[in-house]
Amino acid sequence: MYIYSMKYLGGKNKISKYIADFIRNSVGPDMVDGYLEPFCGSLAITVRMTDYKKVIASDIHSDLIKLWKEVQKNKFTPPATLNEEQWKEIKTRKSPSALKAFVGFGCSFGGKYFGGYAQKYTNGKKEDYLKAVTNSINKIRPQIKDVKFYNKDYNKWRPKNMLIYCDPPY
Repeated sequence: MYIYSMKYLGGKNKISKYIADFIRNSVGPDMVDGYLEPFCGSLAITVRMTDYKKVIASDIHSDLIKLWKEVQKNKFTPPATLNEEQWKEIKTRKSPSALKAFVGFGCSFGGKYFGGYAQKYTNGKKEDYLKAVTNSINKIRPQIKDVKFYNKDYNKWRPKNMLIYCDPPY
């Protein structure tokens, strides 16, 4: 089964299966009370760990957590179109904003948060970043129905008997 995640700087989508298999083979779902990922990012690993009793995805990035909560509750609708001027305007919006995270990561060069309007870097290729991130979000949605999301600094967590996977930001 292929799992989707949005393009994200430092994202583990291409190797997520191997990481998740290694983790699960080391500490299975029946050995702990849950799974905690304090730097959840694009959810590339999180979506593969949903067989644990409790799954917690956390990040200090308020826009990102707002996006995942809204995606989970079917409250987020991606824009139908996006041009560079709209991209720039969304960048200036007040946080937390699900749309800001969606555009800031998914429609930005290399998945770097507002690292440049991605669509202008296609060099004539038929890439559509907006469509790609929209498809990713729609495929992630059913996989995160039971995940608990928190906008919380990793230093504030005090988990007990939980598997913790830390992939700190770059």
